[in-house]
Amino acid sequence: MSKKPISGLRKRIDKKKIDKKQQKTNVKKKEQEGGGGKFVPLEEMSKETLQRAEIYKEFIRNKSIEYFYYLYTREKRLEGLKQNLKKVKISKNERSKAIKEHFKKESNFLRRRRTKMTVKQFSILAKIGQGGYGDVFLCRKSDTNELVALKRMKKALIEKTNKVEHIMSERQVLAEHSSPWLVQLLYSFQDSKYIYLAMEFVRGGDLKALLMNIDYLDENTTKFYAAEMLLAIQDLHELGYIHRDLKPENFLINHDGHVKLTDFGLSKKFIVKKEWRDTVKRIHKKKQKKKNSKKNISNNTLSKRQLQQKRRNKFFTVVGSPEYISPEILEKKGYTKTVDFWSFGCILYEMLTGFPPFSGSSIEETLENVIDFKSSLENPLDDETDEEIIQPQAWNLIRKLINKPNKRLGKNGIQEIKNHPFFEGIEWNNFQNSTPPFVPKVESDLDISYFDTSYFDENEIDLEEPESLNLSERNNQFAGFTFKKYNLKQGGTQDIYQKK
Repeated sequence: MSKKPISGLRKRIDKKKIDKKQQKTNVKKKEQEGGGGKFVPLEEMSKETLQRAEIYKEFIRNKSIEYFYYLYTREKRLEGLKQNLKKVKISKNERSKAIKEHFKKESNFLRRRRTKMTVKQFSILAKIGQGGYGDVFLCRKSDTNELVALKRMKKALIEKTNKVEHIMSERQVLAEHSSPWLVQLLYSFQDSKYIYLAMEFVRGGDLKALLMNIDYLDENTTKFYAAEMLLAIQDLHELGYIHRDLKPENFLINHDGHVKLTDFGLSKKFIVKKEWRDTVKRIHKKKQKKKNSKKNISNNTLSKRQLQQKRRNKFFTVVGSPEYISPEILEKKGYTKTVDFWSFGCILYEMLTGFPPFSGSSIEETLENVIDFKSSLENPLDDETDEEIIQPQAWNLIRKLINKPNKRLGKNGIQEIKNHPFFEGIEWNNFQNSTPPFVPKVESDLDISYFDTSYFDENEIDLEEPESLNLSERNNQFAGFTFKKYNLKQGGTQDIYQKK
């Protein structure tokens, strides 16, 4: 060996020694100056540092859960295969071949888990939703041929409006559950500009659209949907979350006619709009001036059907309508999961009558009706027969749900609501096998006729591909957002789209 390479190697070693000495000197200087390697007590850390620590703590927690869950399910799959092989008469060679094939699938599964998710893997078929933070597209995943509802949201807008916690909460709820009553998350990923949630495509539209088409539901149909809603709320509460934004639009109807709850963006922390709070303050001032006067919403010169139509039209113009929100949320008095039972009572009322119980011609009037619910909530009369529309048992349930928190049905547990006479005859443990009153009629898997797409701009229907995250961008508020839910048989997610 020549001396020249050795000389070069010595120079590199000497340089590394000098660099290490310099680093130690810099650390000492920073310690003397009050920075760098100096220990900082928890109470002295900045808010930004604490937030970042929480983000990465959650990231490590999620990764650990996913890893150990994978190990658990892998063992279960192997155990299941061995049990199935014992039931059939096959030779040792065939048994060995089956086990080898299984491990081959496991290897492919692991390879897919490591594959980086990008929007390139999805081909857009149609735009089916549009919101303040982004759009929802019906897409097909190229490698697995799955149909998904891909929700794309702008990072910059989410960060600007301080909704990061809400979005991370939605992802967390979707990733944690295995409930048939909650929408399934299949994938979540991000790039430099957007975050994405790829969810199962629930092709029957939402309950609000159903009510818009048929005005109101009969009591038996209402009982069916109310029971499924209650099971969805129960599963969400058992996960440790409160929805806080229950409304008909958030209950989707699946291809088999059963209900699924969605939109968990407010399931961790609900922030009441500032203008709503200001309105509530004005209402309380007005109440002090007019203690002896009571507002009676039945003294409206419009007929019930006209009032219903007016409320329906208004529903599309008032963004973020507070018609289903309980008074304790509006008044910031502190609340529990029973706020979901209040909202459930309001939806029950709307299904039976065709309109929400507290809607007014303005947000202020609506809020006033919510706060004065004792006087504003009433059983409407039928225009033709002049009889009360809601039957006694259903009305009793609604009045117990739309009540003060300490008197609200469900305060001692959701079983209180399930035991109400209105739900007599419901087989709660086997309700998923019951026959729905309405099953969406779709011509194909790509049928989106139950979604209103008339107001979308066709030029906006695209999936651009922003740049990938670089190392500095990966230290962002959406750390740990990525999620994949695979199934060995498909090489992709569970095949939940096939009709039974």
